[in-house]
Amino acid sequence: RGWPSQAGGGGGEPYRVLLMALRRRLYRTRVKMEEVYLGHDSGAEEDADVLTSQAQLLAPLELMYRSLVTVGDRVLANGTLLDLLRRVRTFGICLAKMDIRQESDRHSEAIDAITRALGLGRYLEWDEEARIAWLSAELVSPRPLIPDAGTLAADERVKEVLATFALLATLPPECLGAYCISMARSASDVLAVRLLQVKSGVKSPMRVAPLFETREDLQNAPRVVARLFSVAAYKGAIGGFHEVMLGYSDSSKDAGKFASLWELHVAMEKILEAGRAAGV
Repeated sequence: RGWPSQAGGGGGEPYRVLLMALRRRLYRTRVKMEEVYLGHDSGAEEDADVLTSQAQLLAPLELMYRSLVTVGDRVLANGTLLDLLRRVRTFGICLAKMDIRQESDRHSEAIDAITRALGLGRYLEWDEEARIAWLSAELVSPRPLIPDAGTLAADERVKEVLATFALLATLPPECLGAYCISMARSASDVLAVRLLQVKSGVKSPMRVAPLFETREDLQNAPRVVARLFSVAAYKGAIGGFHEVMLGYSDSSKDAGKFASLWELHVAMEKILEAGRAAGV
């Protein structure tokens, strides 16, 4: 598919030249998105014209804005162009960030398939401290971790999880939001997701948000968070901020509405204390 020709854009029309170049890039970006959506993208080569970040879209628009202001056309600059700049800064190139949600056991199964393929034993049989020790070491190890699909003895559940992380590695970082772990119970649940992102090639790993749902998990959540923040390889990568989710639905079914509300309140207070103690 070619780009439809358009007259104009000579040396005396700098704004037209700039906007035509941007229009071409937007067109190529739309074509790329359609190919990916329809499964026609071969991924053989990258198109330099495809926009992959908010900054790439903002740069020519901000340049034109500054130019118009400089030459005295502030009224024109503050019209439709300024509205467009505000929209780009608000919505970026992806309109809204994408969150991912997966159950904690699915990640453990994926890690178990990897450790078995590498001859390291069964991850699912390790205790929590053994899991944390191994995950922490792998987080700082430069070696590849995930075997080729042909050498990995995995069922469809594991393949689906690994395929999800592989897909995340192909998406622009600014399109990604939080990775929510439902039924989170331990620090290793969070470390496992971080590790799978890193080893799958996700350039800017999504923030990992454990979701504590049952009454028992809510009671254990402060201890789990404190243990998580004690892992240097992880704490050093989160920039002093962390997201934790608390579930009211399952805890209400588990303990009743009143008891659930109380456990949620206590969990929030103690998680905040754990964060402050760790400088997070």
